[in-house]
Amino acid sequence: MRVLAVGRVNPIRGWGIREHVHPENDELIVVMQGRLETRIGRGAKRVIAGGPGEALFYPKGEPHEEQALGKGMFESYHVGWISDDARVRDWPLVLRDRTGRVGQAIRWMYDLSRTPGAAAEETINALMRAIVHELSTGPRTAENEMVVRVQAHVEQHLTEPLELDDLAAVAGMSKFHFSRVFTAATSITPMAYVRDARLRTARTLLQTTPLPLRTIAEMAGFSDQPQFSRVFKRVVGEAPGAFRQRASARSS
Repeated sequence: MRVLAVGRVNPIRGWGIREHVHPENDELIVVMQGRLETRIGRGAKRVIAGGPGEALFYPKGEPHEEQALGKGMFESYHVGWISDDARVRDWPLVLRDRTGRVGQAIRWMYDLSRTPGAAAEETINALMRAIVHELSTGPRTAENEMVVRVQAHVEQHLTEPLELDDLAAVAGMSKFHFSRVFTAATSITPMAYVRDARLRTARTLLQTTPLPLRTIAEMAGFSDQPQFSRVFKRVVGEAPGAFRQRASARSS
């Protein structure tokens, strides 16, 4: 286990970075403030997102492009490392820092990286081993399984009407209890998760297809184009057409 770099994105609005790749090392992004959306992979890219209490994992060799969502402040820490631990290969792309230990460890690593030396390097590598252990051995509780089940249901039924009652039924809970448990586990309400999932799909379609806004609204599960445009502008900070133009100019 060898850490190559530890860094921080200081609190900022609108942070983003173009597609890049780390051919030799894995990377972990621990989100402290705001939400981060990442397009990852080659060809048909996956779109993932994470907020406070979550970490995004980028396996070595996987191209990825990152963009903070919304108008609020975004802050994160990141670490790149070469791993000899086979458990890392089984990690999902979005991991939960259930105990807060990962956030604490990576802050410590960052502080140590600013005063380099043999002792600091040894401690940083030890902390990285602790992070890998924490993320590889977290408890698979009924609560965690419920969150994964509901998130998968949202992704699979995105074009259909999704109400709180529907998601609570998937979770097998009353809607009030479900809302409390889901929000505590993910730091986002169930319906905000649905909204963000639809916006992730819409952003990808705006960036990668010439489809008209009406079609994109339908494919992302919005009731109509006006609703899509209204929600998109409120959350992303610009109209869908302006976002598409900026994305096209950036990639040209």
